[in-house]
Amino acid sequence: MGIQEYVGSDEKVLAQAVVHSDPYAVVFSGKAGEIACTPSRLIYSERKKTVDIPVNEVGSMEFEEPRMPRAYLYTGIAALLFALFGGDISPGLQSFCYVLAPVLLGVGYMYRTSVLKVFTPSRTYEFKSRDGSFPEVVSAFRDRSDDRVSVEA
Repeated sequence: MGIQEYVGSDEKVLAQAVVHSDPYAVVFSGKAGEIACTPSRLIYSERKKTVDIPVNEVGSMEFEEPRMPRAYLYTGIAALLFALFGGDISPGLQSFCYVLAPVLLGVGYMYRTSVLKVFTPSRTYEFKSRDGSFPEVVSAFRDRSDDRVSVEA
């Protein structure tokens, strides 16, 4: 069931993005879902599973800006350092590292991901995304949460 079918025509979707629910995936599989923010809730939908998180149940949220996976970053830097300073050890390997370092750093840059953690009293939800509209979902949900807090205060 998609987000639009779940929400129906009576509620407006403020922002929507493609996310992955596996927080440990370095390379995402085809198992992707969608996350959307409406005025009263955050909805995650993946194939046959839908999670509905009401705004008033969210205790806090953490959002991490897009960052590169460390495996690509560290391996790329190590290959670059060997390419620059390892010529005395193996000239053939040094040449290989000249090619490998930019490839690793470039692929790592393409795999940059944002992470959103939503904390409720009963559970913590974690979502990863490479979608450029993911920060819009977070911003829209924070705006809804801020409205709730200002009304209660």
